[in-house]
Amino acid sequence: DLGSKDLLREKIYLVCKIIRIGRMELKESDNKKRASGLRRAFGAAVMDITSIMKGTEGSDEDKQCFIPFMQLPYQVRLMGDVVIQALNICRVSGENENLQQVITRAISSKGDIHHKGQGLWVSLKMLEGDLKTIRHDFQHIIDRTTAEVRKMGFPEIIMPGDVRNDLYVTIVQGEFEKGIKSSQKNVEVTMCVCNDDGHVIPMVVSMGAGEDAESQYRSHVYYQNKTPKWMETVKVGIPIEDFYSAHLRFTYRHRSTFENKDKAEKDFGLSYVRLMRKEGTTLQDGVHNLLVYKVESRRLEPNDAKKYLSLPSSRDEMDNFPKTKSGTSPSGHNRLFNHRVEGFTMSRDSFQISTLVCSTKLTQNVDLLGLLKWQSQKKNLKNSLRSLMKFLQDTLDALFNIMMEHLDNGSYDDLVFDALIYIIALIAEKKFYHFHAVLDSYILEHFSATLAYQKLTKVLVMYLENAESEKYRESLMKALKALEYIFKFIVRSRILFQQFDDKDRKQFEKGIRSVFEAINRLMKVTDKPTIALQATAMKYLTSVIKDTITVFDPKELSLLLKDFVSNVPAERLTKQKVQCMLDIVHSDIFKMQECRIILLKMMTFHLKELMQKEEELEICGKLLADILTLLRSSNVGPTKGDIQEVMNGLLRTVIRVVIKLDRRSQQAGNYVACLISMLRQMDEYHYDAYLSSFPTKTELDANGLILQDFLMEIFGMFQDLISNNVYRMDWVTMLSLQNSTFMRAIKFFTKTLNKCFLDAESFQFQLWNNFFHLAVAFLTQESLQMENFSHNKRQSLIKKYGDLRCEMGYEIRVMWFNLGPHKIKFIPVMVGPMLEMTLIPEPDLRKATIPIFFDMMQCELHSTGSFKLFEGEMITKLDVLVEGGRGDQEYLNIFHEIMSEWCGKHQYLRTTGIDFVNLVKTLMGRLLDYRDIIREENRDNRMSCTVNLLNFYKEINRLEMYVRYLYKLHDLHTESDNFTEAGFTLLQHAKLLSVS
Repeated sequence: DLGSKDLLREKIYLVCKIIRIGRMELKESDNKKRASGLRRAFGAAVMDITSIMKGTEGSDEDKQCFIPFMQLPYQVRLMGDVVIQALNICRVSGENENLQQVITRAISSKGDIHHKGQGLWVSLKMLEGDLKTIRHDFQHIIDRTTAEVRKMGFPEIIMPGDVRNDLYVTIVQGEFEKGIKSSQKNVEVTMCVCNDDGHVIPMVVSMGAGEDAESQYRSHVYYQNKTPKWMETVKVGIPIEDFYSAHLRFTYRHRSTFENKDKAEKDFGLSYVRLMRKEGTTLQDGVHNLLVYKVESRRLEPNDAKKYLSLPSSRDEMDNFPKTKSGTSPSGHNRLFNHRVEGFTMSRDSFQISTLVCSTKLTQNVDLLGLLKWQSQKKNLKNSLRSLMKFLQDTLDALFNIMMEHLDNGSYDDLVFDALIYIIALIAEKKFYHFHAVLDSYILEHFSATLAYQKLTKVLVMYLENAESEKYRESLMKALKALEYIFKFIVRSRILFQQFDDKDRKQFEKGIRSVFEAINRLMKVTDKPTIALQATAMKYLTSVIKDTITVFDPKELSLLLKDFVSNVPAERLTKQKVQCMLDIVHSDIFKMQECRIILLKMMTFHLKELMQKEEELEICGKLLADILTLLRSSNVGPTKGDIQEVMNGLLRTVIRVVIKLDRRSQQAGNYVACLISMLRQMDEYHYDAYLSSFPTKTELDANGLILQDFLMEIFGMFQDLISNNVYRMDWVTMLSLQNSTFMRAIKFFTKTLNKCFLDAESFQFQLWNNFFHLAVAFLTQESLQMENFSHNKRQSLIKKYGDLRCEMGYEIRVMWFNLGPHKIKFIPVMVGPMLEMTLIPEPDLRKATIPIFFDMMQCELHSTGSFKLFEGEMITKLDVLVEGGRGDQEYLNIFHEIMSEWCGKHQYLRTTGIDFVNLVKTLMGRLLDYRDIIREENRDNRMSCTVNLLNFYKEINRLEMYVRYLYKLHDLHTESDNFTEAGFTLLQHAKLLSVS
């Protein structure tokens, strides 16, 4: 069971200790009977598993790894029936080498061991997850017989209900005098757990995971070693009720090689250590230097316990033991000492152990013990409440029990409250983040204080009411940071109470209301010291919404939240205010339609105010985007009214922000996306309602605006976004979405144009002119030219959005024919844009829009008696556009066919009109030839084509075009060093000039 800290270790080793059970030495049998059943250190096998544990090397249960075996010196390896004396090892190892030294030597050897094929084969697999998950996912590996080795220490997360009461004891080392013997002793340590009466508590000692518990532990034996070092760890699992009166007893015995002598040996020494200290806490973790007492009797009896338990157990305890008038300490210190009882005398021997307590019920902290046992230690309660919690469930249970015991008075309410927020604050720290799940589990499954909500709300309101007092400021700051879990306790407490009795509901709601009203009053304060409290409140208050709406009217809570945000003084904590509104949008309450409309009105007001001042535009854009995203969700109920609220409050403001923003900035892209989302969610009702809210003539609206201003503004913005896109050209999907949204919006706006700006009195030339130029710019933009995309991409876009060029072309045609008598005002101004539109290589678009040219000819003819303006503009723009790459032979044919048909049907244009159409056909044919040939390297062909064009313009008396191509011909001659011909070309222009 390894945690993240274990895996951060630089090195991780799998260490296998081998203990031989048998005689003292493995020699050939002789006539003397040898003592048997001794545990003898035999050797160790060590494998570096760092790479496996850290995931840099794979692990597979089917892969077997060999771990070489390193033996202690002066041992004999037994293989089957063959005994081999290991003589070579003694040259390397010292005579008194212990098992721990062998392990260290094996690690430092890095696998370079002369093992001669002896070792262990193991398979390893790293399994991630908790035990329950692993048992389910790896049933082929983990079964009922698999041993679970729990961590020696607490895991990173202690879940409520995870009861544990383990004591790990490591037999470290000792130092024993040989006494009357001629050589050093072969010491064996026996450990058992006894109660105060001296009786051994059976079956509580475990030698290893998966092993059956035993009543005692026997150490392995080192031969004639004065300072044996065992480093053996055992687990002691004592029932909680026996722990308080238990102690560990260690006895020492010399083990003889021969059986008859071994049986005659008795325990020569004894040590002990109590598991509980006088103040009620457990034995402290760490190393304990125990005193060794000489045992004078041949056999220990249960009643001997009362004797040796009256003596100090360790060096530290001895230093604090009552002094007597005579004697010196065995350690040689000059101090008064005489510690002896009948049958036990202190010796010069020493013994060292190390302990580690892993208990969810027992503690080593005195203050925590005072908290857990507060009923019997009320005089120390205040100190206990200020202590650090270690065991969450018991600590919280004790805290709330204190509250419940003092329902009628508030003696400890503020202290309990402070302790609670301290615990919550501790869990909130990044390093304890994983404990959130523990606290949540406690609240849901173990918390049982049904009336805690009364106390918690009362103390919280008291802190809030005294916010301006320096005495309460620090505590209130901590409480505000812990609001989420304070409310979780309040809400859970109320829910538990309701399960038994639903009375006092109004009183509970009054308590909740009083908390929010107190916070709202705090937000109105303008004193400088309260800024930090206000910022903290805005950061953490929204975290309580999820739980509060389960027991409190969501609509009333919405009104309280609305006041909370609105109460913040202007120009103060602006960014925090917007972030608070953003958190509200992300909460469950904003998904409720009746609550959302309350909150939305407040949010649009503040957003509009900030956007107009151009403050915090980035986070304002984020808030608006999240609102619009949520309104598109399917699980938030009707949104028609919400969209209207956003539209009325923010549409015009967002348009103006988009107009002002630098097109290259990220914010521009964000706000354009918000604008697109807003326009997409508006349906016909919203457009009609919004546009009808503007006055159409001289009367101004509340903002000093008229409908014409709005349409001019949005037409201009659309055209600017089309010409200077905020999105990259390869963002095809985003551009397509933008274009489809603009197209839909423009269609709604054209209805308003027809309705409000078409009659003689209300007609606005500039507004209509802006519309036509926007429409042409829209359908001629590069992102809509389908011929530039691959076949598959083109089909995909058309299937999803249709060909927006045709859709806009049809709209232009309808709007043109709706102009009626106002058409003449757009001739020849709109000839160029219309020609540019018809030159787009889309047959359906061309067929739909080319008739507009005939209508222009007809309109001018009826107005002036000719169509000279149209004709002149048509020829001029055609020359420029075709030379620029527009137009093709297909257009020439369609234009000639459609225009000839229309002119042939007209009484007055049957002759002049068809002549003009033929003229355009001839001109365009020569322009197409010129465009193709001008790219060639053959100058003669280029000159010939240019001469044809200039002669054509001379013939039709278009002198300005004739002169234009004279200079093109001059440039060609100059490039060819034909300076004489270039001069004669200029002479042709000079002949046209006259001196006035």
